[in-house]
Amino acid sequence: MIIATTTWNSSDVIETFLQHYRKLGFDQILVMDFDSTDGTNEILRSDRYHGFVRTIPFPGFVERDSSRIFLEQAKNQFNPDTGCLFCDPDELLVLPGGMGISDLITAAASAIILPRFNMTGRLSSIRNSDQQNFPLEILNLRIQKPSRRKSLEDMRKDVLVPPWIYTAIPGKVFARLGPTLSIGDGDHTAVVSDNRVIPACQGAYLMHFPFRSYKAFEEKMRLAASDFGSNPQLAETYGWQIRRWLRIAKSGTLYDEYLQQFVPDGQVDQLIEEGTLVLDNSVRALHTELKEREQDRISLRSSR
Repeated sequence: MIIATTTWNSSDVIETFLQHYRKLGFDQILVMDFDSTDGTNEILRSDRYHGFVRTIPFPGFVERDSSRIFLEQAKNQFNPDTGCLFCDPDELLVLPGGMGISDLITAAASAIILPRFNMTGRLSSIRNSDQQNFPLEILNLRIQKPSRRKSLEDMRKDVLVPPWIYTAIPGKVFARLGPTLSIGDGDHTAVVSDNRVIPACQGAYLMHFPFRSYKAFEEKMRLAASDFGSNPQLAETYGWQIRRWLRIAKSGTLYDEYLQQFVPDGQVDQLIEEGTLVLDNSVRALHTELKEREQDRISLRSSR
């Protein structure tokens, strides 16, 4: 089982991403780095991920199609029955109890679509956090009942009610390489030779962490502006939410928009009771265990 992902100045999330998927049992991660300048590439090429991370050359921004490149290279390098998850570094897979990654795609499917849920946290936790690390500890509220959006209409609004974080987002593809003919834009769809694309089993999903620190959000906007500038052929509604945030950034209210993506403390209990939010610590224990193991190894080395 492998993963295909792109990165661009993802140093705040990439370590957690790599650790998470190695812990789940994936054999290798194919990574296309968009010429990061924040240390992401150094992490990917570090000795601790030797043999687990395989870097794919970046062809440039103009009319790039990373999913097509990933699929072509993976088909040449791996067994046709290999499963490949197409996702981003801010997305972490959760599996039902007792299920392993080899159980995700059964004989009934050539590809599955894993649902994604936006993750957020209490507003007070964000304001009080030093935000230096990927905040699994504080972003533990899953948007369970999202809102449908009208992209053309909503991208022109200065304020969205409810905020963008409550927006329904499409899933991501996990597919067998052999029958897969193509992966759609954003890795949300797949075309397979036998048309057997089905939803993932209940309880398997991706946690999506689109908002971490404000600094990361500002950087995301800077990179998005460069990407859109290199690809003027993209439809107006492509990345509509990013286009909206770029407009908001020009007006000087991006920080206000950022804060709106977290839940005021006084609303949390009610939203959980209504089922809009779910308290979800599914991956927290996993990463706490990883951190404790690393600390134990450091202590052991120090005592020798």
